[in-house]
Amino acid sequence: MEEYFIGSGAILEAGERSKITGASLHAQLVSDCRPSAVLVDFEGGSLLEVRRLLALVSGFSVGRFEATVSTRLLAAGACGFDDVVRILAEGSDVSEVHLYARWVPDESVLSGLAARGVTLQVHPLEEISRAALIAEHRFQIWGGGLKAA
Repeated sequence: MEEYFIGSGAILEAGERSKITGASLHAQLVSDCRPSAVLVDFEGGSLLEVRRLLALVSGFSVGRFEATVSTRLLAAGACGFDDVVRILAEGSDVSEVHLYARWVPDESVLSGLAARGVTLQVHPLEEISRAALIAEHRFQIWGGGLKAA
């Protein structure tokens, strides 16, 4: 049986030019799992290779995610993976976060999260059979007239 996950959140980009971009995901899951809070890494092969991580909550709008999760991420400053998982769980008021990726965090990350009351359920990326990602775009309309050079 396949389930659908529909949620909103953000694309978290790491590095010197890190940013948070609002996004929504509609995904068909192979298993009958019904996660509330989800992290997806479509690109990385290991935790060290993570550059973009999709963080989502079922039933949230992008605005609600921004108000409850993104603001906490920004307030925390530089965040490691375990910080992101914990802040996502706290901001969405859940104790379980599901990760879909080609990699599995090491036991120290999992046990550290468990010690803080957060369970990380890890799934292979292949459990997402189809996905549609909608990234937020912001446009600014310039209302001025043309000026000669």
